[in-house]
Amino acid sequence: MLDHNYFDILDLPEQFSQDINVLNEKLTQLQSTVHPDNFAQATAQEKRLMMQYSAMINEAYQVMKDPILRAIHLLELRGIVLDNDTAKDLDKAFLSYQLSLREELEEASHVESAFLAFREKIELAFQNILMDLSKLLDLKHVKNLVLAREKVLQGQFYQKLMADIEKISRSLEVDR
Repeated sequence: MLDHNYFDILDLPEQFSQDINVLNEKLTQLQSTVHPDNFAQATAQEKRLMMQYSAMINEAYQVMKDPILRAIHLLELRGIVLDNDTAKDLDKAFLSYQLSLREELEEASHVESAFLAFREKIELAFQNILMDLSKLLDLKHVKNLVLAREKVLQGQFYQKLMADIEKISRSLEVDR
């Protein structure tokens, strides 16, 4: 069971779709309320509590700004927990597709135009996953949560692949 609802902490609607500007504003507002200058005359216990609350605000922000972490949090709030073993639950066809994408990345990393096209393909696929998650999670039907869980697992793969693409991009000095 979750200890905290990050949507509540940041006073955001409990939905996948979030406005990043609103999220940033909430962070700024909350950080200003727990700023150490506001507690210069506070007791040691009050200072400790504000530091803990500040850490919780920062943790909530980190989860909310990452769409996959936000989706995982929503699933957990709705009783669906993803553990380290959940990758085994991925569709066999998607597992096979992951391997082919890794091979394609390896081949594309040797030719800049192929690499750029592959990067664009992966970014588009990730954006499609996020759109699917928005539809599935914001409707809150149980059937959708099962599908959303699979999309989250796929999204985690794409995030890792994009991180690998970014590393290769830096090593090849390819423009963003």
